[in-house]
Amino acid sequence: MPIVRYFIFLFFLFAVIYPVIWQFFPVAFSRLLGAAGIVLALFTLRSAYVAKVFREIVFGYVLLIFIAFFQSTVNNSMDIEYLKHVLILPILNLFAGYVLYSMVDKEDRSFGRLCDSILFVAVIQAFISFAMFLSPELTNTIHSMIEYNEGTEEKLETLTHRLMGVGQAFWGAGVNYGIDILILSVLPDVKGSIICKYKILYWSITAILLLAGIFSARTFFISFIFIALYFVLMKKNIFVTIVHSYKYILIIPIFLFLYHFLRVQLGTKFEKVEAFTYELFNNYEESGEFESSSTNKLKNMYDILPSETKTWIIGDGKFKNDDGTYYMYTDVGYSRHIFFYGLIGLIPFLIVLLFVYKTCARQYHNHAIKTFIWILFLFELTLNFKALMSLSPYWGLFLAWGAMNRDKENELIKNELIRKSNN
Repeated sequence: MPIVRYFIFLFFLFAVIYPVIWQFFPVAFSRLLGAAGIVLALFTLRSAYVAKVFREIVFGYVLLIFIAFFQSTVNNSMDIEYLKHVLILPILNLFAGYVLYSMVDKEDRSFGRLCDSILFVAVIQAFISFAMFLSPELTNTIHSMIEYNEGTEEKLETLTHRLMGVGQAFWGAGVNYGIDILILSVLPDVKGSIICKYKILYWSITAILLLAGIFSARTFFISFIFIALYFVLMKKNIFVTIVHSYKYILIIPIFLFLYHFLRVQLGTKFEKVEAFTYELFNNYEESGEFESSSTNKLKNMYDILPSETKTWIIGDGKFKNDDGTYYMYTDVGYSRHIFFYGLIGLIPFLIVLLFVYKTCARQYHNHAIKTFIWILFLFELTLNFKALMSLSPYWGLFLAWGAMNRDKENELIKNELIRKSNN
């Protein structure tokens, strides 16, 4: 692919994975890309197979939208924010994936190449985050250009002890970098990756993203559990792999150099970052308990439960308060689903999510990719015990890529059978 077109592709990919609303433009660019994808699909999608896959996913979310409207009728309350962020956004992300796939040349449409591109934009995000952390002036300039709600603005003013990028902040940054490291774990088991071809590039990216993840959010450490799960399910011994490959040692000096560079440049500020990052471990050393201010706050949020049977069944139809704070002041993802449309909404939502990941995994023959997708599903389920989180920017890409490539593969098989029958 020509280098200019590839950079345009990376720009669009960055916008999908790290959505942001700018002061000078009222809609996130990723939303426009998704809407453009719907229009593009209506006029250019000729594959019956891909159309069927997309239609089934859209039907699932439309069903959830109908449930949302049903409870809004009963409760006489409809919070449009839930529809936009939880039910409509995944559809837009899927069709944004269709647009991005259409931009890529045939030889660059493998799962491995897609993962390469995701990692490249993650590295770009990491460097932006490092630059913003080193330069308060740059941070203020970028934040002044971005549209934040009142609650987020207050957090930005008080949080100076973690990395924040463009369209990525707080615990969500840890989620993004966690997925990036999981992708790096899967990449050696798939074909087509350029990053894996050059080990120094692979381990340099690993070191950069590890450092960025560690100092962005403590949620990042959760991803290590799922990386270990991947190795277990793939029956791979990570310790034997490391011992048998001297190239793995490359990550140590790269990581230590970056770590030392930041420590020297930031001084006292970096000490605050370390204190925040390692709070869980420091508290365990002092008191024997793994706890932090955020985990204690999360525990208290689990005491916030519906007090009425009606709320458990059909919710209250509310997602946010008038001042922009979360309804009932709870971050817990499953609680927020229940408070919006109760168990009649949460259970179908989880069924639709399961169907999405099952459909996504079905598009691939490679066992490593299938395993990765199911681990991503478990990761999303786990994250919602902490806060509301959708990984649709990722599964939208993987599903669009998988369905389109599967269709091309089916077409080749069909043509080969026709050729043989004619002979």
